[in-house]
Amino acid sequence: MTRQSLAYIFVLLLCAATGAPAGQVAGSAATGPPFYVLPLWLEYQSAGEETVTREVQELRRRLGPESPRVRLGFTTYVFLSMDDWNVDVSDRDALHRALEKNILDVDRAIDRARRHNIPLCLSFMSAIRERYDPVQKASELEDRRNMQWYADNSLAGGWWTHSRYARKQRRVQEAYFREIGRIVANRMAKYPDTLVAASGDGEVELAYDKSPIVNKAYTTDTMLLADYSPFAVAEFRDWLRGRGLYNAGGPFSGQGYENAARYAGDVSPAADTNRDGHTLNGDFGTSFTTWTLRFFDWSLEDDASRDPHAIPAAVAQRPGWDPFRSGPAGGFDPPRAWKQGDPWWEIWHRFRQVMLWRHNREVAEWVTTSRDARTKTVVPADRWYSDQIAGDYLFGGSPENPNLRFITSASAWWTGDVAPHGRLGITSFNVNLGGTVFRTLAAVAPQIGERDVEWGILEWHPSSPETKDLEVYRSEARLVELYRPALVVPIYWGDPHTRIQDSGFEVALRELVAAMSKGPIAPTIEPAPGRLNFGATSDGRVTPSQRVRIQVVGRGRTGWTATSSDPAVVMSRTSGAGSADIDVSVAADDLGAADRRVSITIAAPQSSTPRVEIPVLVRPINGTGAPPHGAIGVPADGATVTGAVEIAGWALDDIGVTKVEVGREPGPGDPPTASALIRLGEAARGARADVTRLFPDAPLLHLAAWYLRYDTTTLAGPEPRTCRLHVLVTDVEGHVTDLGVRRVTIPSR
Repeated sequence: MTRQSLAYIFVLLLCAATGAPAGQVAGSAATGPPFYVLPLWLEYQSAGEETVTREVQELRRRLGPESPRVRLGFTTYVFLSMDDWNVDVSDRDALHRALEKNILDVDRAIDRARRHNIPLCLSFMSAIRERYDPVQKASELEDRRNMQWYADNSLAGGWWTHSRYARKQRRVQEAYFREIGRIVANRMAKYPDTLVAASGDGEVELAYDKSPIVNKAYTTDTMLLADYSPFAVAEFRDWLRGRGLYNAGGPFSGQGYENAARYAGDVSPAADTNRDGHTLNGDFGTSFTTWTLRFFDWSLEDDASRDPHAIPAAVAQRPGWDPFRSGPAGGFDPPRAWKQGDPWWEIWHRFRQVMLWRHNREVAEWVTTSRDARTKTVVPADRWYSDQIAGDYLFGGSPENPNLRFITSASAWWTGDVAPHGRLGITSFNVNLGGTVFRTLAAVAPQIGERDVEWGILEWHPSSPETKDLEVYRSEARLVELYRPALVVPIYWGDPHTRIQDSGFEVALRELVAAMSKGPIAPTIEPAPGRLNFGATSDGRVTPSQRVRIQVVGRGRTGWTATSSDPAVVMSRTSGAGSADIDVSVAADDLGAADRRVSITIAAPQSSTPRVEIPVLVRPINGTGAPPHGAIGVPADGATVTGAVEIAGWALDDIGVTKVEVGREPGPGDPPTASALIRLGEAARGARADVTRLFPDAPLLHLAAWYLRYDTTTLAGPEPRTCRLHVLVTDVEGHVTDLGVRRVTIPSR
């Protein structure tokens, strides 16, 4: 993550609220490949030899000692510059000449690492995001559609489109990356213990310059998203339909939307030509009349090199040029604003992520399948990494509760999964704002563990700004130990703003090196909840099935089995690999009159917790069972409330509570109602530790707590008003208990 990107992070948050020489300790057959700790040192290429000698010694003194399992070295950037837009893509000599400066950077970096006996990672950064090289500039001058567009059809300067429909651009880009692949393959073959890894293309995402992330002139309502280049829009349409380059037999056949067959034969988004009951408009709530693009329509039949629909920069810069040159009024177009939950926005946002994933995967394929003619080798797939921002888990966000960086960038963690052509690489950067650390790795590492792919952290810092809380750094290091990436790249070595030396990060890294030198630890198995209770009446009513989450904490899809000590306790599945859910239920037949104390055993021999017991209590109940019971915790009786009032408490039953509803008695001004209560809503439910301690044998303890938030402003009038609130609890047998009344006063407006 560049320093500029780090600045963007802070703006976003403010807008949102001495060891053996390394060359002698390569991994053996007994230990397998070593774990690499390769800090990113920005001055690696420019520093003098005396400085490099000193810093290598400092690296080993501070983080070592090394071992056959762990090696220490450095990572350095290689900023790619593609210099000829009209290069003959079949002329390797021409490509080599165009990349000559970059090749010199690669060789200088390797020579320096060899002289100092350290392993090296090269992090390749092309100019496709935020900056220009000669190729990108020329591509924009020739046809501005090669760049990303914002939602208002303005140009995202410095941001190349990731659409595969930019056919000339993609052909040129592929040629340059393939030549880089041949160079890296040659150097890795010559110096396998020095050039141990390479990554690229660095931090691929969509433009965010017209959003609150970097520009305070915008709000979440007025921000302009990318990529609306006509190339990307046309590809989105064809991806949805399985047409164009996604057509059967085409270059991207089978890579489109999984439901593309629904729309492939439809003559328009409104027509169900294939009579399958689906139209694009019906499924996504759109109102298009034609598949023709609403703005700047073009065709794949156009010559990719001399495109009649090209928009040269000189044309777009003329006075009076219309950025919204219209096509048909009902023409196809993606949603132009973020609207979370809307099906049309969600499928567009998914496609935006798919574009990034395809770019990363294709770059990896180009690099690792291009054979060097001299060594007859390719870049090993286990030495090439993507370098992707886990945008969906930045700043405490998640795919369900996204942060702005994810909405604008579309950079989900899985877009870095380039298998089988390389390893998944992410950047993990935690931001410390006012003492709160917004963590990325804690959320994304379990996701990567579930996918069970080889991976690395290509830029890593547990807290910026620095914190004095050592546990912040140690908890991050434990995640690395548990989820086992093949390499980590702490940032930045020698930089005072993201300090490693003389910080908690240095302490945690030194402890991590020591721990990994002993070998990686096995995953753990953690079931939740940790106990289950069931009740069953003599007339056959029984507690509903309860779900146990088998969470594999750590790397790999660890195998497990589940067995019950009593046939009365039935499980939906009895084996698996990786994290999974088991639904546990009770067969109510012939339970007898005495309590049955049963155990479910989760066995995972390859885990560090090879055996876990979940106690299960099954309690037979004579008759139809008792009604539910519980209490209202808040609000207090007689309380004065303004705005939203929180209504919360707990409720349990001997068989099980099915729902908790909150209502109020009708009052002055309410319309006539046949019901004694006006329903305010059904409460959300969850666990509560104090209730679990008081009633350890009650069924459905993980749902004992209930909570509802109600907006009282709709009831406020010119005079104060008193409302009488009730909480109704229903159980499996149909009993209903009113937990009582709470009188609250709503002040006048």
